Amino acid sequence: MYKWVVMLMATVALVGCESGSSPFQRQAATKAPASSAATATVTSATKEPKLLQLGDFTLPAGSKLDDASTLVVGTDTRWVGRVVLRTTLSPVDTYNHFFRTLSGSGWNLITALQGKTSGLTFSRGERVATVMIEGSALSGTLVTILVTPREGAN
Repeated sequence: MYKWVVMLMATVALVGCESGSSPFQRQAATKAPASSAATATVTSATKEPKLLQLGDFTLPAGSKLDDASTLVVGTDTRWVGRVVLRTTLSPVDTYNHFFRTLSGSGWNLITALQGKTSGLTFSRGERVATVMIEGSALSGTLVTILVTPREGAN
């Protein structure tokens, strides 16, 4: 585990020097392929609508990424970190979205919990992903995605 922490810290220090290498691939909404299953429309309060591809994750359409609370290290399907977003989907629809899309893209379900705060935990290769879903009547559904290295993975 110590090895991963040191690696994570070193990568964070170098990420500012690296350009264009992020698991987030943004494109103008008109340029994205309509058939791509790994894209979602994402908006920000200060930005025009964009399409967001997050490695091997499909985000709900219309999601708003919380840039201040999001920290991602790595690229493509090897990224780790925390992604925080809000969606206009209900908590149940958000839960169903992540359950279906992750199960259908090679992630293996470990645990599932539905309640006021719902959670899904998946594994795939050397990574484990936890998706926490919390509803709010005023601000939509809050989603926190944590992707970490699997314990014992090299």
